[in-house]
Parts: sequence; C-alpha cells; structure tokens
Amino acid sequence: MRILVAALFLSVACVASAADLSIDRAWVRLAPPGAPAMAGFMAVTGGSRDVVIRSASSPDFGRVEIHEMTMTDGVMQMRALPALDVPADARLTLAPGGEHLMLIDAKREFAAGDKIAITFVLSRGEPLEVAFTVGSAAPAAGGH
Repeated sequence: MRILVAALFLSVACVASAADLSIDRAWVRLAPPGAPAMAGFMAVTGGSRDVVIRSASSPDFGRVEIHEMTMTDGVMQMRALPALDVPADARLTLAPGGEHLMLIDAKREFAAGDKIAITFVLSRGEPLEVAFTVGSAAPAAGGH
C-alpha cells in the first residue's frame, strides 16, 4: 500500500511540473568506493514559462549542489551556483565539464544500475522528484 501511495505521489509531482519543466537522461557517474562526492548530469527542457531550480536534495546524500565549471586564465575552476535558470522552451544539458550536480556525503555505497532519487525545488516551491541511474556513461538519448 505504501508503495502505491508513493508511486501516486511521484506521478502527481511530475505531472504538476510537466508543463513547466521536464528532465531526462538523468545519470550519476559511478565513483570509486569512499569517494567524497559524485557528479550528476541531466537534460532539462523548459516548458511554457521560465523556471528556476532553486535547490536539490536526496535522501542518499548529505547535500546536493548545482555547480558549474569554467576556464579562468587556463585553469578549470568549479563553483556552486545558488540556482539554475531554465528559460521557457529552452534545452539545457548538465554534462561533464560544464554545469552539473555535486552529490556530497554519500550515505551508502553505489553500484552501476542503482537508482538515486533527487528532489528539485522549483520557482514556486513545487517539488520535482527525478530518478537518476548510476553508471559510467550517459544513457542513450530519450532514456529516463
């Protein structure tokens, strides 16, 4: 019964946000055991209005941050972003070497194929939960 209620909640949360934002190709790079952080990637498509991803969290990690990589004076630098702006009808790709998620302080070990639930809080405070797949490479286009 609890699984049915959880599935219903997740489907409602995704449907409620589907007009404003969709996320696919969500994956987390498999890290060596004991690594202090993992990186998450995804494709984000804006809907009919501008949306801001204000924060992210996961029960499997102490914290989840949105980061960007930039080249400054020949040195690659990474910094946390306070939020991620998604313009209406835009397509953003969070990928290695660019914007990405940092999943910090893992609460368990992960293997290829594991799922990690990440909940995003959007502009109006609405949650959007996305299942990320742990792997060594990005999923094929069209995968979820």
